[in-house]
Amino acid sequence: MRIRRRNFGLQFTVLCIAGIVILARYWYNVGFDQKYRKLIADELARYGLGAEIGRLTLDPVDGLTARDVELFDLDSPDQHLASINRIMLDIDLARLVNREEFLRSITLIKASLSLPVDPRDSASEWIRVSDLNSRLIIKGH
Repeated sequence: MRIRRRNFGLQFTVLCIAGIVILARYWYNVGFDQKYRKLIADELARYGLGAEIGRLTLDPVDGLTARDVELFDLDSPDQHLASINRIMLDIDLARLVNREEFLRSITLIKASLSLPVDPRDSASEWIRVSDLNSRLIIKGH
């Protein structure tokens, strides 16, 4: 009887670990759905930035990562501000649950950034920066 319990416990543990690995791999490759991307975009809208996020993934090392991000001004949505390939987001989960401002910092590590010379002109030349490292710490409004 004791051996069966031990085998069941071992099988259950292996099954749980396999499930966690499969779920983590899914979040890393596919990412979160549109609901969570909209939640991050709404948080950036509090600071006057519009964002279109291509993918939102959970990286094992970097944490919550937004990929293929397009930033624009909320006052004039046709005014493209930047294109960024990868942004790491530091969020406060307790504030997220309470529907408060949950974004603590935005980190760019080895990011590619594209900025238009004249944001109002759609045919403007673009400045491209690669391997950009920066961190924006958000405190209050």
